Amino acid sequence: MIRLAIIAAIASLAGCGSGVVAAPTSADHSAQTAASKCPCIYVANDNGTSIGVYAGSAHGRARPIRQIKGSRTKLQNPFGVAADANGNIYVANAAGKHADNHGSVTVYGPNASGNAKPMRTIGGSNTGLDKPSGIALNPVNGDIYVVNEDGGPSGVGSVTIYAPGATGNVAPIGSIAGESTGLSFNEQTGIAFDTTGNLYVPNVDSVLVFAADATGNVPPIRTIRGNYTLLEGAMETALDPSGNLYVGNLNNSILVFSAGANGNVAPTRDISGPNTKLDFIGGLAIDGAGNAYAASYDTRTITEYAVGATGDIKPINTIKGHALDGPLGISIR
Repeated sequence: MIRLAIIAAIASLAGCGSGVVAAPTSADHSAQTAASKCPCIYVANDNGTSIGVYAGSAHGRARPIRQIKGSRTKLQNPFGVAADANGNIYVANAAGKHADNHGSVTVYGPNASGNAKPMRTIGGSNTGLDKPSGIALNPVNGDIYVVNEDGGPSGVGSVTIYAPGATGNVAPIGSIAGESTGLSFNEQTGIAFDTTGNLYVPNVDSVLVFAADATGNVPPIRTIRGNYTLLEGAMETALDPSGNLYVGNLNNSILVFSAGANGNVAPTRDISGPNTKLDFIGGLAIDGAGNAYAASYDTRTITEYAVGATGDIKPINTIKGHALDGPLGISIR
């Protein structure tokens, strides 16, 4: 991330000027250890109230290499998950134990496991959180973007933005909300970024694309919508290394649009049909090679599709097991 790289470079120059070289900390070692075991597949389990971390090579009845679960974790209906470059895990918790609890974002260290406390929690009346159901990290500056199904000035949801180290009952540093945005959530929503920081938001019958610095009651810079798009209950988005956009729909399909797609355009590929084993797509992610992974909530599985997959095609891999319990959010890092 550019912001962190600049900070690291300044710190390095300061160390050279003073003649003192800082020793690695235990936190640095933990982050390096976690990163060496990845890429990993991170899964938010709504029914199981847990976060599972799987090796990138997991297949079949694989056990997670780590699982965050228990009363100390403060997980409450985890709907979305994301991980940063150091392996820190960010979770959007859609609800709480009390009627006045509008949800939270909990953050765990790179080696968190078991009944682990979050190292940071964003929650409270100042945060603007209201049933947070999706989360993603801006690759340009590390800002935390959260989809809120409820709330917003028009009552149809919002995207709230927090600084990378945000914690406590803090106000967002920005938000995307209002009539001009076109937001109208009604289901769990997985947002995604391209490499320049543009934000992709699935929006029922469309995908809205907002500029990297968008905030306030602003219109999207692009909108994919219309009968040719085949979008029907768009819930999840992900982008592959070439910038192609993948969209998971309620009708158990994954549609692929070319980079920069806009307007009433047909998808270039359509992964759908009984052989795909897709069943209520709760999460969607793309690995570094361009393979697509979908979390199916009802069948409690994660299915993988090869680069270029299209049509009624069988997955090349299926991850299943008792640790998958209502998988919704999924992320690969």
